Amino acid sequence: MKVRYQVNPTCLYDDAAGCDLVIQLWVTRTGLVKFCVFVVFGINWFVTIALFSLTGESLLLNRHNILESTDIFAVCFSGESLFALPSVRSLLPGVPGYGCALDLLGILPNMIIITLCTVFFAISRLRLRYRHRAAAAAAAKDQ
Repeated sequence: MKVRYQVNPTCLYDDAAGCDLVIQLWVTRTGLVKFCVFVVFGINWFVTIALFSLTGESLLLNRHNILESTDIFAVCFSGESLFALPSVRSLLPGVPGYGCALDLLGILPNMIIITLCTVFFAISRLRLRYRHRAAAAAAAKDQ
């Protein structure tokens, strides 16, 4: 972080109406910090798009082999991303409070999309397990 300052005491001027001390501060972030923020922003969106495409492919295109070949670890991974995004954001140097433009374009939509994908993926995985159990029970009855 670069900090510049300027101090202007008005007591030194003869024509001043009163004695004031004016301090101006300019705080700017270095280029490396700005670069890291945009790299984290890009990686977060990459993970979100990958998870969204996996969920969309398995749910919308009825790819049961994706649902069958994954276990609960995939649901845990997507749920873990919800906790990782804010913690990665808080580790950045000189990070402002929540509510900046990068949050509205990055963290908030990422968390909403990941939450929806996790919920839909978990529900479809549980429904698939229920269907397999029902089919196995029906097959056992027929024998």
